[in-house]
Amino acid sequence: MIGLPSDDPRFDELTQLFAEYWDEAEVLNEEAISSYKAIYEKFKKASQLVDDLDNEVINALGDKNFSNISRGKIKTTKKSIFLDTYRKSYQETVSAFRKIEEIYTLKERKTEEGDIPLRLEIDSFFSFVRDCHAIQGTWEVPSLGWDNSKKMALNSLIDEWLMIDWRYFEEHIVQVNYPLILNVFGSQKSINSASSEEIVDALCVLHSFHDRLRFYKGGLETLKSAFLSSNDISDIKESLTHLLYGKGDVVSRMADCLFDSRYKLNEFGQANIQELVGWISKENLPVINGRTTKVLRYFGFDVRQL
Repeated sequence: MIGLPSDDPRFDELTQLFAEYWDEAEVLNEEAISSYKAIYEKFKKASQLVDDLDNEVINALGDKNFSNISRGKIKTTKKSIFLDTYRKSYQETVSAFRKIEEIYTLKERKTEEGDIPLRLEIDSFFSFVRDCHAIQGTWEVPSLGWDNSKKMALNSLIDEWLMIDWRYFEEHIVQVNYPLILNVFGSQKSINSASSEEIVDALCVLHSFHDRLRFYKGGLETLKSAFLSSNDISDIKESLTHLLYGKGDVVSRMADCLFDSRYKLNEFGQANIQELVGWISKENLPVINGRTTKVLRYFGFDVRQL
């Protein structure tokens, strides 16, 4: 037996493969079994003769097998069996974020709404909490439950955050990262007109994408090359356009990019998808990545970890 944790890149590939198999499957009911039994009994003798033929050929010529299976065809799939489970876990995390947002909105902001959306300011607040308070494994120490003690702790940390000089947020996130990602992914037109280098540079704004460089010998440049070499640029643009501006509700579009072979990109997993939606979101959804879920757990919310 082989165990794969959910942060292993192959985990997403296995869930996608299983979804494809499941989409092709039909329910085996009593009627189908009875029909098959009747057909089998009718042709049982002929079937045995074919088996005898196959066995005799193998005995005489040997057993030869060729690898000729192709999974590259494009097909329209049913809604993945993972959609309901994914929707539930995602919306639980969004609901937890909204609880934090309710208290944060009672305070003065670090920046103006015109400079950066509130959800992205809160995301940087989460970075502060993770770096300064919920360090290492301490994020899972507090008890579960959103109660008055957790609200008091949150209020205290927000006050500390608003007073502290966090230059990376003020000078880099607000002035560099947000304009960069907005310029590339801010509209369908900007995605279609962007070069492959511009797209991958904008994706590096995502912590969940950028921080995977530790898995690549050669660091960030190798990560960029791996993403571009394993995906056709037209597929990248089609997938990201569908994710950010496609029809249907956003959770279904995110699930498409996770489980549907038409939109699934290599080297681009669940945390990447959810974080990108948080940066460029017409639905005003928050950034949700591994850091987000750890900080939410630190404040007592029982959310699925990324």
